[in-house]
Amino acid sequence: MTKPQDLMPLHLMRFGFQILLLGIISVCAWRRASTTEVRGAAIMALMLAASPVYAAISEVAGRMTQLDVGYFVIDASILVLMLHLALTSQKWWPLWLASAQLIAMLSHVVRMLDADYAPLAYALMMRSPSWIQLLILLLGVLSSMRWKAHPRAS
Repeated sequence: MTKPQDLMPLHLMRFGFQILLLGIISVCAWRRASTTEVRGAAIMALMLAASPVYAAISEVAGRMTQLDVGYFVIDASILVLMLHLALTSQKWWPLWLASAQLIAMLSHVVRMLDADYAPLAYALMMRSPSWIQLLILLLGVLSSMRWKAHPRAS
């Protein structure tokens, strides 16, 4: 009989599911979408790869009782990359991607301004946008694939 301690922790299962989704979206982007979608998938992969690396080398990663400077730096860097993608692209979805990242970035600002900010709210505001970003990236890839399959006459 399987004991609860033998099961994979829920946060690792969620992260694994995110990696799986991003992998599927990335393959579709690389095979059938345009450069913008491939760059978006690469930025998302960088974001999802940076977080566990930081968590592995940091003693304070994951403590939601104070501002986490490491995640702040990761989120700020990813925001800059996403804003660059949004400003250099002619597509609608990169701006939405950057907007979701801005929400994650603002979680750190709120934590800096209010030390009594609920740890659960900080964690949700910091982590939830990545799920929204996966959906936005998927919509961008599907839109590009559809456009490539049926280009409009000029």
